[in-house]
Formats: sequence, structure tokens, C-alpha cells
Amino acid sequence: MILLLCILLHSVSSLNIRIDGDNGIDSNNCLTEQPQSFCQSLEYVADTINNTGNLTIEIISPTLSLQGSVIFTDINGLTINGQGTSISCRNGSIPYGNSGIVFDTCSNVEFISFTIEYCGLLYKNEQNYHGCQSILFYNCKNFNTLKANFSDNNGYGLVLYDSSGSIQHIIFVNNGIKHSDLSRAGELSTTGGGLHIHQYNPYNNTIEIYANQFFNNSATTIGGALYIEVDYCAHLLLFIAASNFIGNRADTAGGAIGFIVVMIRRFALKVQILQISTN
Repeated sequence: MILLLCILLHSVSSLNIRIDGDNGIDSNNCLTEQPQSFCQSLEYVADTINNTGNLTIEIISPTLSLQGSVIFTDINGLTINGQGTSISCRNGSIPYGNSGIVFDTCSNVEFISFTIEYCGLLYKNEQNYHGCQSILFYNCKNFNTLKANFSDNNGYGLVLYDSSGSIQHIIFVNNGIKHSDLSRAGELSTTGGGLHIHQYNPYNNTIEIYANQFFNNSATTIGGALYIEVDYCAHLLLFIAASNFIGNRADTAGGAIGFIVVMIRRFALKVQILQISTN
């Protein structure tokens, strides 16, 4: 049955899936009988559909529960339209579940119009990355995150690892370490905060940060709102414009923005900052 479903999904040029967290049912029908059927969870869709392209997911329920890891792998052409939905990882009396969303080696990704809160997926990539965040773009090209709120997440709100794209009209508020034992986990690189950018790839990557708001985010070291870590051989072009940094804090330095360059030898980092305010 699984093989038949995979063959069917690969045979279509595009796929449109709708998710209703209140009334949907996770089954093969919700993937193949659109728009009559609705899936219930984002986890089911991600587990079933990978290594494909031209996928559109619409979340039509006002709220959506996220329990566990949602990992999209090797998808070229993915649009997730939250339509203003609130995605929460709160699990009963547990305020911060080990849940979140990962885009691994995807390209041309749009994730728009949503709020994600009380998340913090402890994720370890087999190669390099080990951290905790609500959403991670790992080795992704041409992503666009638009009109979203990252609120009260454990660890980082959003992490970009060797990825290129744009972040526009986003609000990062009150993201940081919520569990005291998280910062002591072995080899864990999370120090908490709003947005974290890792750039280790020697190829050129461009990230645009435009019209975003960073409020009351916190880090255990540097960069409470925005933390940028760049390897000595990396090439990163970073634009920051029309953004506000208010009330962010870090235990060491750089409550608003923190930079670290690993093993300084030679690297290409160009940062253009226009029209930002800090407080």
C-alpha cells in the first residue's frame, strides 16, 4: 500500500493538500482525494511525502497541534499557507514539547501566515548541527518565510543553517532557553534567542531580513535577538532593513545582535544594515 501511494504521488505534476486539525483524518484519502478530504496533522503529511516537488499545503483550521518532529526532506517547490493558524506544541500540562518543524535539503520553500509557539525540537543532524528550535531550515535554497509570529519557543525561534532566502514581516517575541538543563546537553549548540544563522558552506548564500520585529528574546551567551555564526571559509551576504530590536537581552554581550567568526583566516561576510532601531 505504501509503495502504491508513493508511485501515485510521484506520477502527478503537483499536489495540493489541506489540513484541518479539528475535523481532518490522516489516511491515504486525504492525500489523493483533494479537495474533498482533509488531513489532520502536518506530521502525517511530512512522514508520507518527501523527495518530491510542487507541493502545496493549506492549513484551514484556526489552530493546529504539533506533537513530535515534522521533517520535510528533499522537496523542490513547497508552499505551506497557514492562513493565520496558530501552531502550538503545548502538550497538556507540559508547556514546551519536544516538537518542531525541519526543512532538510529543500528548495523553493514558502511558509507563510502562521504563529508557532511553545515549540522546541531537539534536533541533531548526522553531520553537523545539534540544536533546539521551533523551525529549522537546513541546507535549503530560496526559502521565504512571511507574515509569521515566533512566540515563547524553547531554544531558538528560527534557525537557518547553510541556507539562503528571505525573512519578511516576522515577529520574534520571548524566545529563549525555557528549560535549565537544555543549555547543558552534550554538544548542544543552542544558547537561545529569536533568530540564529549558521553559515559554514563555502558557497555563496544570501539572507534578507526585512521589516521584522524582535521583542524580549534572550540568549545565555550573545545575540538575544539575532545570533550569526560564520565559519572562516564561508561566503554570506546578509541584508537587514526596516527592523526593530527592543528589550532583547544576552548574558554575555550583544542583546540585539551577536557575531561569531570561527577560526578567522579568510572569509567573505558582507552585512548591510539599514533602518533598524534598538532599545
